[in-house]
Amino acid sequence: MNRPLWLLLIAVLVGGCSALQLSMQESQEVRSFLHSAQSAEAVLEKAKYYQAEGEVAKALGLLGASVEKFPENEEIKLLIAEYQHSWRLNRLILEKQLLLMETRWMIESLPLLEELAKGNPNNHLIGARILLWQSDLKSKAPELVNCGIELEQENVWLARRCLSMAYRISQTPETQQRLAAVSDRIEAIEQAASAELDRKEERERADRVERLLSEAMQERQQGKLVKARDKIDEALKQAPESPRVREQLSELQEQLEGEAEILIKLGDRLYRNQQTAAAIAVWETALKLDPDQQQIKLTERILRAKTVLNKLENIRSITQPSSP
Repeated sequence: MNRPLWLLLIAVLVGGCSALQLSMQESQEVRSFLHSAQSAEAVLEKAKYYQAEGEVAKALGLLGASVEKFPENEEIKLLIAEYQHSWRLNRLILEKQLLLMETRWMIESLPLLEELAKGNPNNHLIGARILLWQSDLKSKAPELVNCGIELEQENVWLARRCLSMAYRISQTPETQQRLAAVSDRIEAIEQAASAELDRKEERERADRVERLLSEAMQERQQGKLVKARDKIDEALKQAPESPRVREQLSELQEQLEGEAEILIKLGDRLYRNQQTAAAIAVWETALKLDPDQQQIKLTERILRAKTVLNKLENIRSITQPSSP
C-alpha cells in the first residue's frame, strides 16, 4: 500500500521551496528596476508590491540587490529581515502541515492494513509492512513534539495539533504536559479575544445610545415628541439600566403628559361647542402623545363622539332632500 500521490506532491513542493531563486527573466526585471530607481523609497514601495502579490523571491531579490546601492538605509535591512522571517515561518508551517497529514494518514490506514493481515495470516509481506509502519509512526512522535515546541510562539493552534497527534501515538507525561500548557494558552487567548469583543460591543452600544439620545433631544426641540419617544425607547432597549436614559424618558413623559392634557381640554371645549369632528381629531392626537396614561379615558370619549357624529350624519342624510 503506497502513500497517496498528493502527499508526495506536497513533499516535492515543500522541498522545492528550500531556497528562493529567481528565474533569468525575473532577475533581469529586478536589475532593470533597480538601475532606474532614484531612491530607496521607490525600492521599498516596489518590494512591498511584490510581496503583496505573493512574489516573495522577487521582493527579497530586489531588496538584497539594493543594499549595495543604498547601504545607509536601515528600512531596507529591516524589511529583508521581516520578509525572510515570514518566508521561513511559512515554509515551516507547510512542512508541519505535511507532517500532520502524513501522520494522520498512517494512523487511519494502519488499522486497515491490520484487518487485511487477518485475512492473509501467511502473508509475511503484509506483516513486515505493518511492523515497518508501526516503527515509522512511532518515530514521528518526537517530530510532532518538536513541531509543538517550534510553533508554540508563532502558531499556537498548529502547535496544539502537533502535540495532540504526538499524544495519539505515544501518551508520555512530557507530551501530555506540553499539550495541556498549549491548550491553556489557547484558552487564555480566546478568553482575551472574547473579552475584547465584549468591550468593543459595549463601546458600540454606548455610541448608539449617545446618538439616539442626541437625536431625541433634537426631536424634542422641534416639537416632535412622538418621534423623540421612539428614539428614547430604542435607547432604553440598548441600555435598560442607564440612569441617563431613564432620566430623559421621565422628562419626556412628563412633557408628553402636559401636552396631552392641553389637547384633551381643547377637545373637550370643541366637543361642547358641537365641533365633534375637530374634537375627535384633537383627542386622537392626544392619545398618540400619551397612550399609556390616556388610553381608557380618551378611547371612551372618542367612541362616544364618533357615535354622536354618525347619528348626526344619518339624520342629515335623511332630512336633506335628494338631488333631482
